[in-house]
Amino acid sequence: MAEEEKILQSPLHARHVAAGAVMGSEAGWAMPLSYQGAMAECQAARSGAAIFDVSHIGRIRIRGDEALGLLERVCTADVVHQEDDTALQTLMCNKRGGIIDQCFCLRLEGFWLITTAPMNRGKVLEHLRRVGEGMDAKIDDQTDKTAQVCVTGPTAARILD
Repeated sequence: MAEEEKILQSPLHARHVAAGAVMGSEAGWAMPLSYQGAMAECQAARSGAAIFDVSHIGRIRIRGDEALGLLERVCTADVVHQEDDTALQTLMCNKRGGIIDQCFCLRLEGFWLITTAPMNRGKVLEHLRRVGEGMDAKIDDQTDKTAQVCVTGPTAARILD
């Protein structure tokens, strides 16, 4: 019998359960599917704001003197000219030009953060480590160590302020 894969949980999992979320599996993660139903939640997002747990999205931190050089080798976006505190959508490609994943490359003060599709995180990590071998670029998977949320809707910016 095949060994069952471990279902991963967001750091916010206990809060979702306590708040009455209907939980389900998404890309190997136990994630909230609904709280009050799709119509009520859609209305709240369109008229006010909604928050989504997107902790299943891969988050890979890259730092070191050659972090930029590594990203130049694996990303299609112009990361060289990217300013601090910005995000660029990019493709991460293998040496033959095949697409490994569509990622976001965030340039933050002192390090870079690559976000990946949940199912492609392992492939992206493997590719970064292979291409970065011997380079002064520390690659650290932050996905299981952190949470990520998305806040959306017409009042989201005001609420966040």
